[in-house]
Amino acid sequence: MVVNGNIIDGRAIANSIIEDLMPKIKKASELLGRKPTLLGIESGSNPDTAAYIRSQQRLAQRLGVEYRHRRVGPYQEELNNAVLMANRDEVVDGVILHTPMPPGVDVFNSLKLLKKEKDVEGLSPENVFGLMFRQEDTIFPTTPRAVVHILDAIGVDLYGKEVVIIGQGAVVGRPLSLILAQRRATVTVCHYPTYDRGLLPEHISRAEILVSAVGKAGLVKGEWIREGTVVIDVGINFVSGKMVGDIEFDTAKDRAELITPVPGGVGPVTSAVLMENLYLLVAQKLGDKGLDEDI
Repeated sequence: MVVNGNIIDGRAIANSIIEDLMPKIKKASELLGRKPTLLGIESGSNPDTAAYIRSQQRLAQRLGVEYRHRRVGPYQEELNNAVLMANRDEVVDGVILHTPMPPGVDVFNSLKLLKKEKDVEGLSPENVFGLMFRQEDTIFPTTPRAVVHILDAIGVDLYGKEVVIIGQGAVVGRPLSLILAQRRATVTVCHYPTYDRGLLPEHISRAEILVSAVGKAGLVKGEWIREGTVVIDVGINFVSGKMVGDIEFDTAKDRAELITPVPGGVGPVTSAVLMENLYLLVAQKLGDKGLDEDI
């Protein structure tokens, strides 16, 4: 069951993805002669990042993936050099640059250097521009793809639906808007000027599907959400040591048809999709050697 009452169970959706991946990664390992290898690069040190890395390590072990971690100093040049080294390492199949970055370090500066063939998060310029302009097969950004996985798992028909995305960031909001538009949804993207003009409640009230990806606790009031809306909360915030989303969950769940919790919603699916993307990169590397690329 991927829904408990009207609460979407992200862990159940993630487990379905993982179970599907296990035999594929096993076959990929046989063809490679080694485990698929994911390298996580961290600039500086962040407690929240450390928790995420541990969860990735556990998932990698479960799937039979080798997870490597490299920490560099909080400097752009060190991060860039680590990316260039990873590009040259034939054993590394996928690279993730852990965010948030320290002040003065721009993750997108380093992503420009990352080979498309190792971009497991789908955020390199080649992958993003492939998605934006050519609409050809590409490695989709992990969190947007996780949102689409969730919508598919709960049986949402996107055709013509009014989708409101709060947040137009390069990691979630912008690529998600493109993916959903390609799926024939009618997409509105709200950002700070929308909020500043006091128009956010109006847009939210029209949404049939609402996605918030801002990172601001309590930004979306439950009373703004019309009854019957599907609500996807991508936000991650810590309030008094507790992880919460962008949306006032307790009020919103009484109005939403379906809603993702934080934690336990989008997060686990994003981690599973990261491994799914790694498999796709390995499949591309192996080409026609007998590995089924269709996932």
